[in-house]
Amino acid sequence: MFIKIQTLIAMPGLRQKKKERTEKQILKASKQIFNSEGYNMATIAQIAEKAEIGVGTFYNYFTSKAEVFLICFGGDPDRLAAKTRELVENPEMDLTATLMKLIDIYLESYFKIEKSLWKEIIGAFATNVDENMEAMADFVKVDLQLLYQAEKLITHFKQRKILSEKVDENAAAQTIYGIFALQVLLFIYTGQFSYEEMKKISPSRSNSIFLQN
Repeated sequence: MFIKIQTLIAMPGLRQKKKERTEKQILKASKQIFNSEGYNMATIAQIAEKAEIGVGTFYNYFTSKAEVFLICFGGDPDRLAAKTRELVENPEMDLTATLMKLIDIYLESYFKIEKSLWKEIIGAFATNVDENMEAMADFVKVDLQLLYQAEKLITHFKQRKILSEKVDENAAAQTIYGIFALQVLLFIYTGQFSYEEMKKISPSRSNSIFLQN
């Protein structure tokens, strides 16, 4: 039995297209299941059925429910890293403006998720830590990445003598992350700030960190 050379050449491309198509099916199905069932009640089996694939096939593409959830709503650490790479590697002259652009990219990914879903996720993590440890680790990766990038930017501005040598980059990055996390929680639980209002508040609070040094 002979296979045409053209067919052999085309096969890797066809496989890649099929892989991409299956991944899109899974992400579309996942988003529908998360929105209809909530994060806690959604299962890999439901997602696989909706995507018309086997559960085993799901795990060929994603490692966990938490991972596919983050990718669905734009909070995947790898995608956020790619989106922010140029900003972190080649920052502007204005430290606050650069930090706010970085934070805005992360905030935007958070606000793609319905408040009700966030409340459910936070509640699940708080009430059953052991059971949700793996899922928590996926979410924490995003937070740690933001911390690392903020610290890298602060170090860069210290080296350029724009910031005082007295500034502790690790402590400053943690404080900036604290501002970010608090605003996200206020948005989720109180509705006190809109996304646009939060963008206006962050610069003044971040500036106060550096003015004290």
